[in-house]
Amino acid sequence: KSAYNPLAQFNISAIKLHRDGWADNEKYDIRDMMFEFNIYEDIFDGSMSACIVLADYANVVDNFPIVGGERIDIFYKTPIDDYEQKLSFAVAKVGARHIELDGSEFSVEELHLVTPERLVESDYALSNHYEGTYKDIIQQLIEHGGSEKTVKADEPLYVQSFIAPLWPPLKCCEHIAKRAIGPKFEPFLFFETVDGYNFRSVKELTSQKAFARYKIEPGRVFSDREDFDRKFRRVLKYEILESGNRMRQRDEMGFGGTIYFIDPINVRYNLDSRFYDEMVKSEGYAKVDKYPLYSGWHGIKT
Repeated sequence: KSAYNPLAQFNISAIKLHRDGWADNEKYDIRDMMFEFNIYEDIFDGSMSACIVLADYANVVDNFPIVGGERIDIFYKTPIDDYEQKLSFAVAKVGARHIELDGSEFSVEELHLVTPERLVESDYALSNHYEGTYKDIIQQLIEHGGSEKTVKADEPLYVQSFIAPLWPPLKCCEHIAKRAIGPKFEPFLFFETVDGYNFRSVKELTSQKAFARYKIEPGRVFSDREDFDRKFRRVLKYEILESGNRMRQRDEMGFGGTIYFIDPINVRYNLDSRFYDEMVKSEGYAKVDKYPLYSGWHGIKT
């Protein structure tokens, strides 16, 4: 095996777009449309995110259509492994961007991605009591969330108990990490990488060998003769673009709701929950695939 280089690019063999439950031969490979692909790992966030920039010559956003929640599987190899690996994400948001290349400007599509666990847990709440070390409780929470990803965990101090107050599993794990302490009373962090979940002591993290070091410098300090390496260290432009946000729609009950029927005479109320996933099973109901919420770059269709 060749020496591992953390800065080496992934060798991506396929990027398959599909809906949950589709057979492999129904999945649509969009690798040839990929203009840019980024994975974001954050030690202060319980799950990864990603972004694929598409040169969408087939207008896949409208023709597929992309309505949010679609699955994307990325098949790749790295220099350290002889076998192919897979990363799975779900579409959370669709946006547009203008790219300037060789003096010409053109438009591309951005697919903002979250992990399937993060998407599913937006509708999932746990109410349960857990006992043991926080390391054990973290493992139980991940399993109760339905994830098969591995958990790399350090051993915290003390045996504890935790009551999930109608929170999703990852939020529970993030909260536990804020309460856990190590042998030297150091704090813990809960985060996800491409290798799985991590419940790690800050002491253990800081004792690891550094893969690379980056230096951030303020802009417009050096002369025009500065080298490319120094230019690359600086953020030259930052822009927030408007687009439809699938995760916000889910959080704000955009695909369902809870209705309270109050009877003031008998002093009682009834609770009724109606969600798109259930209503769509009835015959004649308008499917989101036929009438997508998102159309082109013009946001939400009403």
